[in-house]
Amino acid sequence: MQFENIKEYELVRSEMITVKECITKYLGFALGGTGAAIYGRALIRSLHVDSFALNIIYPALSLIISFVLLILFYKFHSHNRFAGYCKLLSHEKYSTRRPLKTSLISWEIAVEGERSSGIDKEDFFDPIVKAAKIKKINKKDLKKLLKLYSGKKPYIEKARYRGIWILLSAIFGNIETRSWAFPPLIVSLFFFICLGFLSIGWYEMIVNIKNGYYQSSLTHVISSATGLILITGMQIYLWIRFISRLHSLMNGNETVNAFFWKFMPVRALFLNSYGIEPEYIYANNLLSEALLAIEEKGSTRRKSKKI
Repeated sequence: MQFENIKEYELVRSEMITVKECITKYLGFALGGTGAAIYGRALIRSLHVDSFALNIIYPALSLIISFVLLILFYKFHSHNRFAGYCKLLSHEKYSTRRPLKTSLISWEIAVEGERSSGIDKEDFFDPIVKAAKIKKINKKDLKKLLKLYSGKKPYIEKARYRGIWILLSAIFGNIETRSWAFPPLIVSLFFFICLGFLSIGWYEMIVNIKNGYYQSSLTHVISSATGLILITGMQIYLWIRFISRLHSLMNGNETVNAFFWKFMPVRALFLNSYGIEPEYIYANNLLSEALLAIEEKGSTRRKSKKI
């Protein structure tokens, strides 16, 4: 690692550790709340208290758990962004005519460029790559790769439904990935918790109907059924989003490697303004591997469509 990058690397690394600790805390709150909810249900059963409220309470808890997971996905995104930038700093090297008196911190500029690439058109990075001076890099391949990662609907995101296979692999303990393996485990855990709470609501409603509890009040039937249907619909919508985001985090536009490449030209252009032309270790090898992996996925996708 370049000596001048150590300070910024340590700052970004400390933020990444904070995000990891935050994820662990949220996971602990979710598990603790789940345990308390299960104990509460057992207590209600033992006291023979009317279970009408369970029809909505537990499905509502499943929805709250899903909202917690929504926040965790934001944390996963932040973690991968920090990790991608740290990877960039660790691969970077350059020489200067005079020793720098301070570190050249470009985190905010790099993040702004990365965010803009997800809003603007696919060729957002073309002028940046063209203007940036980077030693020993194949700019043609770099432009091609960044084009696959850029725009409102990046090419790399076209198979987002494959997030379901990542989730199933995590459930059955067969995760194979070059990315961070922690998100699928957490998502699979939350999936079981949400499914369990939602199932309790439907189970209680069916049991109450069989026991004739609703005979005296049609309003209870309508309100319970409406509430369950609405919550179930919201859960389906949220989990479609979760599956897509899981693909993005593991194989798509939000992986550590994706951020590494998206940060590179912006960081290089920033250093160029100080008369520095950076080089990135193994950049061309990593670039070739990344393009080959995407092309292989694309060919597999095209074959599956033909079948």
